[in-house]
Amino acid sequence: MRDTCLWPAWAVAFNWLHRVNTMTCQTSLVVGSLAQSARSFKALLLMPMMLAVPCAVWAQAPAAPASSTSFADGLSITAQNGQSSEQQIADRTACEAWSKGQTGFDITQPTGGVSPGNYTSRREQFDRAMSACLEARGYAVRMATPPPATATYPPPHYGPPAPAAVYMTSPPAPTLLYQPFHVSISGGPSIATGDASQSFDDGGLVDLGFSLFPVESIPIGLRVDGSYTWYGARDEFLYANNAQIGHQEVYGGDVDLQFDLGPPNARAQFYLFGGGGWYRERTTLHQVSGFDDGFCDFYCGGLFITGTARETTPWRDSWNAGLGWELALTGYSKFFVEARYRQIGPNDSKESFVPIQAGVRF
Repeated sequence: MRDTCLWPAWAVAFNWLHRVNTMTCQTSLVVGSLAQSARSFKALLLMPMMLAVPCAVWAQAPAAPASSTSFADGLSITAQNGQSSEQQIADRTACEAWSKGQTGFDITQPTGGVSPGNYTSRREQFDRAMSACLEARGYAVRMATPPPATATYPPPHYGPPAPAAVYMTSPPAPTLLYQPFHVSISGGPSIATGDASQSFDDGGLVDLGFSLFPVESIPIGLRVDGSYTWYGARDEFLYANNAQIGHQEVYGGDVDLQFDLGPPNARAQFYLFGGGGWYRERTTLHQVSGFDDGFCDFYCGGLFITGTARETTPWRDSWNAGLGWELALTGYSKFFVEARYRQIGPNDSKESFVPIQAGVRF
């Protein structure tokens, strides 16, 4: 670079020397011209030095840094302060680590390390944090799509076509979609409590119900349930009534309000319910006797009923309250489990039970 720069200066000096010599030869008879020629020759010797100084300075001055643009993580990043490639990589790595700590989004993971439902919002937060960090370090950042990769074409295939790839994907989990009217069928054990537990064993029940939720935005509905329950009599109750076999049947229905606790369109939810109803209780007691044929032990004998007593109460008021949980099976069918406390009759002659039932609503 230095030799290239000095060559024009020496060329100018040589041209000037040639003109001075020509002029000197033409005016050699004039004495004053010799003095002028001497001064011109001295100036000729100084001129290359004067021209070489600014040229050398120009040759040694570094070129102004040019901005560079790179693509990373969907961002167009332009270095504005002449950062080197090494510095750009270090800044980008530091900003990625800082943005991950701020948003919880990991750009090195296939899904960012977050659930698919949160991917879009977390990615936007990460990009904003990344932009702010890089701009603070002297970069211009904007959203951009990286340059498309060069298209590659597979070699030609000869022979029968390859079978198409089949990808098995799991269907989405069903959710509790809104449906104004439901029918339910359920059953399960019923536990006798309080005074009823002293006379009867635990029993079992079956239930048929209907529910109505007239407004989708209001999670309150009306439900009507009819149930039948059977309880076996305890020995203490039988002895007190001079009977050997007995049972009690309880049948009736409830009218309740149900309040759903879960968010709309969830997979599962809890709910509360309670209300009043009407029930009847029918108690049946039997007196029995045994016989023996006289030729073998008691296994050869049998029992026969000698007397039966039945008592049925009138319709009695009741109240109940309970908690339930339901899970979507399909968009409009649900599996549910619920338990309630039910009291039948006034406090002076009440009977209370805890039915626990599981079933299906559709």
